[in-house]
Amino acid sequence: WSSTASVQFNTFDRDSLTGTAAGAGLFADRLSGSIAWNTFYGCHSAALSGATVLVRASPMASFTNNVIAHSTGGPAVSVYSGATAGCNDYWGNLGGNFGWNYPPGAQDLFQDPQFCDPESGDFTVRSTSPCAEGNFPPCGQIGAHGVGCGPVAIEPTSWSKIKSDY
Repeated sequence: WSSTASVQFNTFDRDSLTGTAAGAGLFADRLSGSIAWNTFYGCHSAALSGATVLVRASPMASFTNNVIAHSTGGPAVSVYSGATAGCNDYWGNLGGNFGWNYPPGAQDLFQDPQFCDPESGDFTVRSTSPCAEGNFPPCGQIGAHGVGCGPVAIEPTSWSKIKSDY
């Protein structure tokens, strides 16, 4: 509220909200800082006019390089009165992606972020993810975590070689 703070490099994993209008993962009011490089996963808003992220009366704020995936209840993001946005990835949000006439940014993505293992809390992404650094050049890294998993190399080997290694 009425802050120049920034919210960066955080993971909001399955946060939920009921009651008044606000954000299940994050609610910012009169913010003039940035909300960037965060991952919002599985957040649920059962509040009237609620969303996973709600930014209100914040024309000087920016909302960039975030992943909002698998949110339920209200929309993924409701921003009114200002904040600039872009380079966010919206994926699988059951309540829709946008509320309060909030338009997507020109460089927003709507692609699977390819998390390594979200069910166990691993929100790093695969090297092929559109959110990985370098895979969507105008934006750089999208989300709180970089590349953390990838293909496993498998090479043919004999049983005697395996035994000798152990």
